Amino acid sequence: MTVDQSMGRTSLDELRAAYQARLDQIAAERDEALRQARRARAEAVTARADLATINTKLQELLKVAGMRPA
Repeated sequence: MTVDQSMGRTSLDELRAAYQARLDQIAAERDEALRQARRARAEAVTARADLATINTKLQELLKVAGMRPA
């Protein structure tokens, strides 16, 4: 192996390492985005449940007060 071949191999190895590092970074970013999306979905479910509970309580209060809902 000549010096040029050795340097070419080293450059190729460095390029492969940089490429793999970038792939790892992208995968980590994807995983974090998926975690955030799951959290957002869970929070939306909770918010809908809270809203339904509030609506039910409001209906009960209006009924007790003898008012009709709008």
